[in-house]
Amino acid sequence: MDTFNDRVSARTALAERLQSTHAALAREVGILPDDLDAILREGRAAASADAEQRAQEAEQSTTISIRAAALATLRTRETELRARIPAVVADLERGGDTDLALFLRRLSFERFQLREVRPEAEAPAPSPEESEVLRRVTRVAREDDLTRLAGLVKWIEAVQETGREPIVRALTERGISAERLRALADDARTAVAEGPNLRRALEATERERDAVLAQRARWNSIRKLVRLAAKRDREIATLLADC
Repeated sequence: MDTFNDRVSARTALAERLQSTHAALAREVGILPDDLDAILREGRAAASADAEQRAQEAEQSTTISIRAAALATLRTRETELRARIPAVVADLERGGDTDLALFLRRLSFERFQLREVRPEAEAPAPSPEESEVLRRVTRVAREDDLTRLAGLVKWIEAVQETGREPIVRALTERGISAERLRALADDARTAVAEGPNLRRALEATERERDAVLAQRARWNSIRKLVRLAAKRDREIATLLADC
């Protein structure tokens, strides 16, 4: 395996003993100081990267958990908004804002697939401007969290446009104020900008792998020389057994 493990640690420890207390023996069997320096350097680098990787993994796990909770909260807030839409449509129709009510029906059916607000078949066709807005919010099959949130942002932007203030006022009456609507859009944008809530490759992992491979390459080049040293010294033989 290309990760820090007991074997990497054992090779580092053996190189340290050869360098510190068995330097003469190392020279006698043909092991150069540079060989031992390289094995020590890469072994320590692998150990350091392994420790950093564990810390990065813990930090990443915490971040993923926090973001998962934030996404769950956004889903709840979206559900609370969506649940009010049929009532708001009815409020607009009763108040005489029939054009806006129809727009909200179309917008909400395209985004949330709410059957309760499906426009009637005989409803007039949307204007080119409305058609473009509807195209931007249309729900697609199998949306992931971020795609859905991006669509939610488009929906909120659409109802906040000039001339659609009655929709926002009706939502406010139903408990979703303009400030709350803006906050939902801002939080959804932030979640989309942060990207998928997935584990990512850690920078320390690559450094650990590189160090382990470098140590292994140098170790393999002097393995037979270390065996010669082990035949002459019991301590080296004991250390070699773990390498």
